[in-house]
Amino acid sequence: RKQGAFYGLGAGFALWALCLLTPSYIGAGGLPSALQFSAALDFTGGDALTRGVVISLGGNIAVFVAVSVFEASRANLRPARADSLQAVRKARVATGQLFMLVESCLGAEKARDALARFETDRGRRYEMDEPADDGLIAFAEQQLAKAIGASSASILLKGAAAGGALRLEEIATLIDETTEQVNFGRELLQTTLENLSHGVSVVNADLELVAWNAAYVEMYPYPQNLITAGRPIADLIRYNVERGECGVGDVDEMVARRLAHLRSGKAHTYERIRPNGTVVKIQGARSPSGAYVTSFTDVTEYKRIEKALRDSERAIRFYTDNVPAMIAFTDTEERVLFANRAYRTHFARADDEIIGLTLRDVLSRETYQARKPYIDKALAGKRTVFDTEIHSSESGRRFMQVTYVPQMSAAGVIRGFFGVYQDVTARRQAENALARTNETLEERVDERTRALSTLNKALDEARREAEAATASKTRFLAAASHDVLQPLNAARLFASALKEETAASPAAADLTEKIDASIASADRLLRALLNVSKLDAGGIEPEFTVFPLSDLFDELENEFSITAAEKGLEFRRADTSMWVRSDRGLLLSALQNLTANAVRYTDRGKVLIGARRRGSGVSIEIRDTGRGIPEDRQAEIFEEFKRLPRDVSIAGAGLGLAIVDRIARLLDMPLTLRSRLGRGSAFCFSVERAPAGALREVKKRQAAFAPLHGRRVLCVDNEASVREALQALLSRWGAEATAVHSRAAALALYEDGAPPPHLVIIDYQLDDGETGLDALDALAALWGAAPDAIMITATGSAEAAREAAAHGVPVLMKPVEPAELRALIAQTLPAAAE
Repeated sequence: RKQGAFYGLGAGFALWALCLLTPSYIGAGGLPSALQFSAALDFTGGDALTRGVVISLGGNIAVFVAVSVFEASRANLRPARADSLQAVRKARVATGQLFMLVESCLGAEKARDALARFETDRGRRYEMDEPADDGLIAFAEQQLAKAIGASSASILLKGAAAGGALRLEEIATLIDETTEQVNFGRELLQTTLENLSHGVSVVNADLELVAWNAAYVEMYPYPQNLITAGRPIADLIRYNVERGECGVGDVDEMVARRLAHLRSGKAHTYERIRPNGTVVKIQGARSPSGAYVTSFTDVTEYKRIEKALRDSERAIRFYTDNVPAMIAFTDTEERVLFANRAYRTHFARADDEIIGLTLRDVLSRETYQARKPYIDKALAGKRTVFDTEIHSSESGRRFMQVTYVPQMSAAGVIRGFFGVYQDVTARRQAENALARTNETLEERVDERTRALSTLNKALDEARREAEAATASKTRFLAAASHDVLQPLNAARLFASALKEETAASPAAADLTEKIDASIASADRLLRALLNVSKLDAGGIEPEFTVFPLSDLFDELENEFSITAAEKGLEFRRADTSMWVRSDRGLLLSALQNLTANAVRYTDRGKVLIGARRRGSGVSIEIRDTGRGIPEDRQAEIFEEFKRLPRDVSIAGAGLGLAIVDRIARLLDMPLTLRSRLGRGSAFCFSVERAPAGALREVKKRQAAFAPLHGRRVLCVDNEASVREALQALLSRWGAEATAVHSRAAALALYEDGAPPPHLVIIDYQLDDGETGLDALDALAALWGAAPDAIMITATGSAEAAREAAAHGVPVLMKPVEPAELRALIAQTLPAAAE
């Protein structure tokens, strides 16, 4: 239309100018007679200007219509490139040759359909041997451009027209290259789908299945002939509904509802429990192209871990509710976030009533004002201890010693504080009685003597009662270690399995790493508290034996060399052939605490463990090039919960050196410390030297992790959560893991001649007085040989250690470090590391 208007305007202007020419010029022969049309038109009464306007307007309209119609007929046939049109026209390429070219790119069926539509639009039929006209050339280029792009189509046409003949080998090469690129894109997309751990299905706008991956087929094992490209998604939905995958209800209604949701294109996320007990997270959304993409993720293990963490929380609450003290945690806004039973009972509040209240709401106005200075100190990061008096309807007037312990994050930020109330009424009463007695000492000497005697007895009784109460508390905590450590062990293993499961998702992997770090922190704190409690309660009796010092150095190197390497530290141990006489387990525990501190507080340089002769003894030293300890603070670091201010950002409970000090005194091993600020520290033990005994081969633990694919592993543990956690973790490592709860269940697995496992992992303490070593002996009798085995236990008794050593079974203490477990498996199964 634009071109028609342009040409029409020009023609009309020219006609108008001709009509204005004077008759004398026309009559004089200035124009040919063919153009003297002014007289041929009879405009009666009209002048030259009028006739010119009418004629020019008519010519304008006529040219506008003619050009517009002509250009419209050519609009859909004009090729993208004039050079290719000219080349094909000049070569007089036949219609059949062009059709073969289009057919090689589009396929025979699509090419015939396109040509039939073109012939219908043109109103004529093309013979294969006639030369191709401009319209057919334009049609061919447009069809080729759809398949291989405009530039490639033009090149293909010019190449076909070169020399006047169509060179099929060149056409095939170009098409093969284009097809290879298209196939590469498709293969890349399919490879991406196949390497996703989640199941994926894609449905087009017609609700037909167009793409899926192997994970989807594995999750939903459809019949082979059901899942095909182009299959209506309604067939797959109905198949799942009929098998109970979508719950209970009317089949047609449930299918219709899901199809309606797909048509709407709304995004959705929900979780579904399948009939086999697994939990699947389903997410769907519409793509920009109109397809609907749905992903299916198995989150069963995550749900199990979530349950295990809840069980662990309930276990911790159980123990705190049975501790003879009032315990509460308050955040920085002075809100109570945790309170044990004794605390809730005293303030006559249920758990759901007191949680979230501020101390101003819990305490009376006068009490809150009195406590406020201590609260402010605790929130400023200072440990505060003070005495107070409380009144109870049940026990009357009682005196309490209150300790506010700040709680800090790893970055040193105050999160709140723990408030611990301990009953010191007996001590206060004794002190008051002593004070009253002192007031009358000068008046009556005899009465003073009798009173002091009576008071001393009362004081001694009060002291014995206080010591008995303290001993009872520590014995309770020490005896509870097995049950406390079991859920933490399961949570640690579950977290490790989840870490490997979510490795492809950075956000989920980061969250899992934080969960594992929190559990590890709780493990370290609880284990340290239990060790201190056992030592204070006198529940540990040293057992002195003679052993090579190199054994301990081997264990320290295996345990800390990898951690040191990860920090960029050099870990060195001096070889020694000396033997010592001491309690092997306690000495190793002390050295482990010192080595752990050396690695933890050394930022660069090295850590060295070694030994040298000192008279009749042996001096064992742990040296580092770390931060060092100020001279005026070296004595207090052996106290409980004492840490230097610059070290609070590093995870730790402040109990390691307190444990080392207690062990040193228990084993009568003098402990010395040399340290320079910024230059490092050296801790030294003096141990009794002993003559060498019979040498034995000591295998070093492999630092590399053992590949376990195809290895059969049997786990025997009476705790269901631990069995599930071990089975999940070992399965992630590629092992064929089986878990049972007792000796009888283990024997039942292999009575029919099933092949024995490559490794047996046992707990020491089973139900009904059985031990894991009993189960190991029974399996050895069944198979005629003792299997390779590892013991993972929360029982730290010397008896368990002796029995394990007699069986030649290495021991790991719960909660177990997953990396340490895998390293020990590599040592126990050396063939697995090949």
